[in-house]
Amino acid sequence: MSGECTTPDGNADLGRLVIEIYDAALGRRWGKVLEQCNTLFQSNKAFMILRDVATESIISFKIKSCVPLPESAIDFYLKNFMTDPVFQLVQTKLEGEYVNTTYAAASTQPYHDAFCKKVTEPVASDKTLVSVVLKDENYEGFFGVSRSSGELPFSDRETSLLERLMPHLIRASRFFRDEELFKRDRDIAQNVYEYIQSPFAVCDRQLNVLAANSGAKYYLKNSDCIHMKGNKLVLSTPRVFNQLLALVNSAYEHPQESNVEKNLVADESLTAILLLKVSYLCAKNDARGEEPVFFISFVIKPAPDWKKVQDGFELTKRETLIARFLYKEADIEDIANAINVCPSQAKEWVKLLLDKMVVADTGELTELIMAFPYKNPLPD
Repeated sequence: MSGECTTPDGNADLGRLVIEIYDAALGRRWGKVLEQCNTLFQSNKAFMILRDVATESIISFKIKSCVPLPESAIDFYLKNFMTDPVFQLVQTKLEGEYVNTTYAAASTQPYHDAFCKKVTEPVASDKTLVSVVLKDENYEGFFGVSRSSGELPFSDRETSLLERLMPHLIRASRFFRDEELFKRDRDIAQNVYEYIQSPFAVCDRQLNVLAANSGAKYYLKNSDCIHMKGNKLVLSTPRVFNQLLALVNSAYEHPQESNVEKNLVADESLTAILLLKVSYLCAKNDARGEEPVFFISFVIKPAPDWKKVQDGFELTKRETLIARFLYKEADIEDIANAINVCPSQAKEWVKLLLDKMVVADTGELTELIMAFPYKNPLPD
């Protein structure tokens, strides 16, 4: 954007700007705020930057300019932000502190000459007033305004204005960070949705559905055993619903086991078996203080003809029972309880079964059982 920057009108402008800052923090409409900052500071550019400390990358860059901004200069700036002489000066500052610098003051910094030629001169940013509005172990946020070489440096009046705005900018920067991270996470999630084919939903602790892919929405609409009532996940059998709640609450109460996927047989008919796989997405002590959320995937398997499986592999009744539990992805404790042995003995029985069926693991066993009744059925 190009145009003329006007002269501020004292405290009235400052008061309006504070209101706009909080409005922008909630609605992510920073353009109007930055435009008013140009007026208030008599600058030719105002900008906000959010940076990921770990990856040294810029998450968000907002700018409003009264002078033309060559695309090549902005592209170089974003790719080489770490070498910006002004950033070199401001990165040592604490949250709430600022740097009031000019071309001459920044000329001692590394990479100054290259940066000046490719960025400072093309975008007319010889004088810069930059503050640190966010600084924690993960993110840094900066607010700044600039002027061209033909203008006076920023005066004590402008630095005083910045100091008066600083508490509001610091508070608003937290909203700015969370909104930008939400936008990034949402975009990532949308991309994930496009590649995950199996039905899944994301739920909170009360089984309110926060998100679901198209496969899950279709299944929830057409299934007899599981559906959505309002926006809540509901199962037709109260016992299974309570078991699902218990799994979710167990994950909530034991965040150290957040990487463990828990399985539940939600429905078993003559033709199909529905497994619900629950895994933890967000711990209750998450750094951003979010409500815990859970990833629930729907796995629909064909129901085998177990009599044919038993006869085809010459399995005993106990071995068939173990195969059925493995097919339903039960853990070793459930198998041990079902055949009335200790977990270590159950593991031995599982190993003997896998050897007998000539499969390497339970995954291969599942594939074999899923294919067996259909690809090579035994004669009646």
